[in-house]
Amino acid sequence: MSCSARSSPRSRPPGLARLSAVARQACYARRDWTKVGIDAQAHLWRSEHPHQTSLRRFIAGIRNRILDATGLSEQRLDQLIVELERHLAGPETLVIHPLLFQARARRR
Repeated sequence: MSCSARSSPRSRPPGLARLSAVARQACYARRDWTKVGIDAQAHLWRSEHPHQTSLRRFIAGIRNRILDATGLSEQRLDQLIVELERHLAGPETLVIHPLLFQARARRR
């Protein structure tokens, strides 16, 4: 029986260790599975990349729904958006988009 997990050489998502543990547990719980494996791939974007502002564009698209669902005032939401933009513009901020996992196994 072989259980393994590997990630893309470009990045190692923090949740990969937990995902690997889940795959190993599944492998040992199901004795008829062999070669359980997980591949993970994450793309990291810095402040100059368009994906860095995806969340900001998403918020703009559902602004009214956010206001209705949360009870926030427009002024408070605007303040939060400014804080988000300031955070995303920081050189130390990385955005992971997308985070992809692929799991596979073979039956005996």
